[in-house]
Amino acid sequence: TEHIVAPFFVFQIFCTMLWMLEEYWYFSMMSFVMLFVFESAVIFSRIKNMERIRGMRIQHRDVKVYRNRQWSTINSEKLVPGDIVCLECKQGPNADNKLPCDILLLSGACTMNESILTGESIPQAKEPIIERDNMSEIFSIKSGQFKMNILFGRTEMLYCSRESDKPLGLNIPPPPIKQCCVGYVLRTGFETTQGKLVRTVLFTSERVTVESKDAYFFLLVLLFFAMLASIYVLIHGLNDPERDTYKIIVKSILILAAVVPPELPMELSLAVNNSIVSLIPHGIFCTEPYRIPLAGKVTVCCFDKTGTLTSDKLKINGILDENDKTFNIEDLSRGNYNAVLVLGLCHSLTKTESGSVLGDPLEKIAFEQLKWNYDNVKKRTTSSDGKIEGNIVVKYPFNSHLKRMSVVAQIRVVGNDGKAVILNKALTKGAPEIIRGKLRSVPENFDKIVNKYTKQGARVLCLAYKDLEEARKMPREDVENNLTFCGLVITSCPLKKDTKKQIEELLESKHQVIIITGDNQYTAAHVAGELKIMKPEALLFIESTKRQEEGAKEELELVDINGQLRLSTAKLEEIISLSGKNSFCVNGDVLAKISSNANYQDKDRNLLISKITVFARVSPSQKDYIIGVLNQLNETTLMCGDGTNDVGSLKRAHVGIALLNKEETVEEQKRNMSLFQRAQNEQITVDGDASIAAPFTYRYESVKCVINVMRQGRCALITTIQMYKILAINCLMLAYSLSVLYQQGLKSGDVQSTIFAIPLAIYFFMISRATPLEKLQPFKPPQSIFDWSQITSVAVQFAVHIIGLLFLTHLSLQYTPAEDLLLGPDKAFRPSMLNTVIVIYLSFVDATNFFINYEGEPFMESLWKSGMLPKFLVLHMLVLLVAALDVVPDLRSLLQLHELPEDFPNYLFIGTMIIDSVSYTHLTLPTNR
Repeated sequence: TEHIVAPFFVFQIFCTMLWMLEEYWYFSMMSFVMLFVFESAVIFSRIKNMERIRGMRIQHRDVKVYRNRQWSTINSEKLVPGDIVCLECKQGPNADNKLPCDILLLSGACTMNESILTGESIPQAKEPIIERDNMSEIFSIKSGQFKMNILFGRTEMLYCSRESDKPLGLNIPPPPIKQCCVGYVLRTGFETTQGKLVRTVLFTSERVTVESKDAYFFLLVLLFFAMLASIYVLIHGLNDPERDTYKIIVKSILILAAVVPPELPMELSLAVNNSIVSLIPHGIFCTEPYRIPLAGKVTVCCFDKTGTLTSDKLKINGILDENDKTFNIEDLSRGNYNAVLVLGLCHSLTKTESGSVLGDPLEKIAFEQLKWNYDNVKKRTTSSDGKIEGNIVVKYPFNSHLKRMSVVAQIRVVGNDGKAVILNKALTKGAPEIIRGKLRSVPENFDKIVNKYTKQGARVLCLAYKDLEEARKMPREDVENNLTFCGLVITSCPLKKDTKKQIEELLESKHQVIIITGDNQYTAAHVAGELKIMKPEALLFIESTKRQEEGAKEELELVDINGQLRLSTAKLEEIISLSGKNSFCVNGDVLAKISSNANYQDKDRNLLISKITVFARVSPSQKDYIIGVLNQLNETTLMCGDGTNDVGSLKRAHVGIALLNKEETVEEQKRNMSLFQRAQNEQITVDGDASIAAPFTYRYESVKCVINVMRQGRCALITTIQMYKILAINCLMLAYSLSVLYQQGLKSGDVQSTIFAIPLAIYFFMISRATPLEKLQPFKPPQSIFDWSQITSVAVQFAVHIIGLLFLTHLSLQYTPAEDLLLGPDKAFRPSMLNTVIVIYLSFVDATNFFINYEGEPFMESLWKSGMLPKFLVLHMLVLLVAALDVVPDLRSLLQLHELPEDFPNYLFIGTMIIDSVSYTHLTLPTNR
């Protein structure tokens, strides 16, 4: 019903019925068939998509729920918000551990695979809400502060544990399952995070249709010009007493209907759908098709660093003490005992029943090199020699806003004499600049050592501790102050193998490349230098100075890589003026001051942010803010990231790509080809590993996905624009050709119109299958059909064709037999000179339009590499030239043409067509960025 009553469909049915009133039976039937075939294909696609979406829903299973003061088993489909449920992690190859809904964890601990939610492949440790250090906070589902306490629907449980003898509270008896977690149902169905993904797929797949603003405005422009011709025919016909008023009105309406082609909806969606399907073999899945053309307009490419540009496979190069002395992890016990405790106890790792360790890569490496053991249930860590046994009493997990993690632990240490000592300690690790402010005493060479290694591109983690009288739960701020420094962990994080190549292509194609990371600014700047995003000698760090007196303006300083002050000013304009020859790097603290300073104008603030190359130590909300500022400046942004911290910016960007960081194997390639063939056969888009984190999801780790998405985006954008151009010229020429015929009381033949319409439908289908170039070119594509260059192109072409039409009309009327003019207007169709000349010329114009307006390079493969299309066009033109020479009577009869008089100047006829096709130079002006 929705499709039948759609405005465009109703209008097309109305127009087709008008053609039937003019006895165009074959042409009307062909239009009906095209309309219903397209609508049927759309309906079929929607049905298939609905089946696919039903497959995406969470499979219901039996769960334990506490109702009526007892534990009972029900189907998860019957769960409602407010239920208390018991969750267990089943083992085995066929075990389904995907959660049926969003659940607040009340008791127990578990490890979750949240890649479908965040795009991040690293398992996430979850803690019960009752273990939060600040229970006075108001709980909010939408707040990012509580996501470590929430288990999200359709995410997979990898491990769970609970102390069976620990009471649940609220007079709830222990659950019947020993190894389980207990939670409170928050959201079910479409309200869950998985439900949001399903809704995204449902309601954005319909957005690439004729219902867009550009399409409607495009039709209004065509209708305006068609109305001029229609009004002229109407006035001319009504002033002629021999003309049938009814026929004149119908024909005037048909002129208007001629500029609204029935194939328009299909043509506008074909290019986008073809691009979506073409991305599947590359491991890229799209949930929001309308963003495909936006990818063709991208001007700024933003990247997270760790796990995106660089590998997440970290290597620990050593542990430094305050004197810059390096220890291997194996030697720490002899040189830095407290650093061993921090590395061994301050972590969020989980060990499965099979013995594998899950968690952050850095923590895994440190734990493996220490060769310690961890008991999930008892939260107990034991050294390999058994002399150290630590119990984690309270855990304060890593927070991207705080940039640190801490634990309160009770440690039993056995000395060489066999005697055991109990130690109570707070163990903390985090960003050096953050931990520095928490230290009781800062080592003299602290900043010098940190800067030395970060400038070399290393990631540095600071370790600290504090002795406690009692290992108990206390406010986080009490735990993380007056700490004692005990070491710096130096790690290396190499670039992914093809990152340099992909970034180089983006830079060569004149795209602005920006790094937005939570890592240290010197480390991020080193990576930017390696990728040649900026020159290290031209890099300036934007830093802030403290106010010397109350009310004084806070100044910003520009400092080079060697720490030399280059500029100190309170005016953003002075910093912006240096952006031409320099690249800027700023950290999150300075960015916060710039964004909140009321003395700065929004225009200057936003312009400065757009000139910054590296943003370091920024929070997730700041990433979102940066993308928002670039969008305000009318930039088309692309964001590529791999983790939870990037979700906001991935959504805010016009094009967001989430990396799953899986290994690309032969089996994976076969899987992608299978999905590709399914999408081609069923004409639907498949979700693959689509995540709610971003509109585009890439299964693997390489940033080449950015190039592939932009290539396909450019191809879809240009294909759509050239379709608009071809449709505009063809429809306007058809409308004005009809007006010339109707003015003389003539019309086209039914069979004739049908035959000449078939090639056009074939050509449009062919150009929708265009192939993008292998490499991005340094040219900016037109943003829409209403770009000045495209409007000029259409206007000039239309003017040339109209001149040809007027000349041939005048020529054919001179050679029209007198008896043809005496038959009377508005009679049944019979071939005439005017009809013959105009129909051949109009079809020739249609064919040349595809030649002239096919964009080709530098955005997609040239016309001559586009399969059978150029061959069909050449054949089409040759057939028309033969028809114009009138040397094949059978062809004349088939096309319902009039025999040309012997004295008819064929050379003028053919010459006009040839001059028309070559007189117009292709006016597509690629502009350098």
